[in-house]
Amino acid sequence: MDSAIAIGVTRSAGGAEGVESVEARLTSAVKSAEKGLLAFIRKQIDDIEESEDLLQDVYYQLAVNYDPAAPITNITGWLYRVARNKIIDLYRRRGSRGTELDLDHAASASDRLDNADLPYEQEMMWEAFNEALSELPQAQREVFIMNEMEGLSFKEISAKLSVPVNTLLSRKHSAVVQLRESLAEIYNELIED
Repeated sequence: MDSAIAIGVTRSAGGAEGVESVEARLTSAVKSAEKGLLAFIRKQIDDIEESEDLLQDVYYQLAVNYDPAAPITNITGWLYRVARNKIIDLYRRRGSRGTELDLDHAASASDRLDNADLPYEQEMMWEAFNEALSELPQAQREVFIMNEMEGLSFKEISAKLSVPVNTLLSRKHSAVVQLRESLAEIYNELIED
């Protein structure tokens, strides 16, 4: 694990002194968060091997995306956010393959007890989201999916599509604005209930 972080950081960092301090900071953050992060993932995913694979994906994302020029101030928080997003992506992939999903699985026990309509509301929200997503222009939808759902950086998307990063940022912004507008009504309905 430590070597994966070092490789990603070495590529991004300038001098050897910067690499060592960045590597030490990342290694320290990863070691301090590892047990709690794995426990967090295990609460959401029953399969231990799948949980460990997902944890490695989180670490990989850190190694690939960490930029010493713009350091992450709360690495532990960032790791948990990436883990949560990876879990959601896993649920989406399972759902897109026709596998039955327990959407309650990602919700806390107290949320499930407090809201008996949660599965229905989640299903309704996903249906509305998928419909709104399908209504986006192809270029906006493609950038949104690649960045938000597949976790690709704008640099990676730019290289893949041969489109300038600023154009991709503009497309993503337009997609987000359009999705917010499309989903505002259903969101307000759910909040009012």
